Amino acid sequence: MSKGSGAPWRRVGTPGEGFTYLRANGEPLRSRAALARIRALVIPPAWTDVEISPDPDAKVQVTGIDAAGRKQYRYHPDFVNKGARRKYRKLLDFARVLPRLREATNRHLAQEGVGRERVLATVVRLMTRGFFRVGSERYAVENKTFGLTTLRKT
Repeated sequence: MSKGSGAPWRRVGTPGEGFTYLRANGEPLRSRAALARIRALVIPPAWTDVEISPDPDAKVQVTGIDAAGRKQYRYHPDFVNKGARRKYRKLLDFARVLPRLREATNRHLAQEGVGRERVLATVVRLMTRGFFRVGSERYAVENKTFGLTTLRKT
């Protein structure tokens, strides 16, 4: 939870029995407005260790542990929208350099041998034409999912 938002509220109960929300002091939360805000967060019933920020303007509104044991977050819509705008601006920047990237990729693919530039150009071509993801060691180990940097020979 974000700093300064007060001690988080907790969710107790099960999907079958229903959930109760408790203040930091253990008292049940009864405010209709607060309960409506919690419902609007659409917290998955399978999440455990759910903590909800009492501050309706906090960046992180709720956290919980999903069925795979990963910590999940739900953010305030204003924070999400700000990130989406930033992502869109970065995408526009990328679109501006894309023609140069394609030219360099074509030039490097035309090189002889298996040098660094040609290998990297091959990766770029696979990503852009084949919609491959980059991949990461962590996801390869934890989820057995692979990208271009984590492909394995079988």
